[in-house]
Amino acid sequence: MTDRNSFAASVQAKKGRLYAVIQVKENGKSKAVWRALGLPEGSAKSKVQKAYREVVSKFEDEYAESLVRRENPAAGFSVFDYLCSYLNKAKSSIRINTYESYQGMIYGKIRRCFEPRTKLTVDNLQPKDIEDFYDSLFADGVTANTVIHYHAIMRRAFS
Repeated sequence: MTDRNSFAASVQAKKGRLYAVIQVKENGKSKAVWRALGLPEGSAKSKVQKAYREVVSKFEDEYAESLVRRENPAAGFSVFDYLCSYLNKAKSSIRINTYESYQGMIYGKIRRCFEPRTKLTVDNLQPKDIEDFYDSLFADGVTANTVIHYHAIMRRAFS
């Protein structure tokens, strides 16, 4: 696994805009990854440094997350199968009422939403997919408090 501080990065100008150029080593080869700072060339040094730190930090977080996903054997599971697996593992560490509530949610509305989408896996699940699920709950007439309960199980399972 790559150390979070192992990236070499610099600020470069291209077509009048500033970019962070981050050197990433993968499979023994170095490649440059360009990320826009959202600033024009000639911006104040303090603004450039702040934007640079934010962009590089965000990249490091995304890169670390991608490594975890690649190394995670559950990454190929469908979302529904993964949530079922999570529930079985969590059974001994949660209260029986919580378990039964989660079971009802997973085998009810979550199943209806995610089981037909077999190509949607833990690895390619996007925040938009979860937002769409929450929107479908609201469309079914559930309250915001109920959506919060669904969010709780999704957050616990995917964290």
